[in-house]
Amino acid sequence: MERMRLYFVLASLLVIGAVACTAGPGFGAGTPGDPSLSPAYIQYTEYYDPAVTVPGTLLGWSRTLDLTTLGDDPADRAYEPGMDVTTAYVTLEHTGNTGPVAELWSIGVSEEILVGVLGNSADTWRREYWQLSPAAQAAIESSPTTFQIKLRETTPGSDFLDLGMIRVSGDVAPEPATLALMGIGGLGLLALRRRRSSQ
Repeated sequence: MERMRLYFVLASLLVIGAVACTAGPGFGAGTPGDPSLSPAYIQYTEYYDPAVTVPGTLLGWSRTLDLTTLGDDPADRAYEPGMDVTTAYVTLEHTGNTGPVAELWSIGVSEEILVGVLGNSADTWRREYWQLSPAAQAAIESSPTTFQIKLRETTPGSDFLDLGMIRVSGDVAPEPATLALMGIGGLGLLALRRRRSSQ
């Protein structure tokens, strides 16, 4: 009996650990709009006109993105090898996602890492974003030319949704050269201030 309880506790811990590792930041409903990015950022955007129809099935739809190239938006900035991505997001614009409650469409990044679920967009276009977990974010740096987005419905019920835009973006840590320039500039300003105060 005690052994069975121990097995149950260990199995529960494994499940909780797996869920915690998979979910990460942003798991659940998306945040309306676009994320706020720092001045140092990367961004890749694809607009779909006409919209892409995503079937309401477990197979769903997938798209492989090359984040080292520029997308469809003038504000896009390509990822360059060696960049340190500190925070990353996936943004989607969709319509037609219906159900008694919003249908559950999961977003898989890279190796089926669950990011979140799409909100109800039955009667309007909806734009929302999710912050990526550390594991999903790491996929940007490990495979930026083959970054894969997957949409699939975990509980099939609706016929389809229409996808109008997909975007991957993120904040990037300043490069050492930039930090050095900032440091030199700061030292220069400090020296000028001291010189003025001594006069």
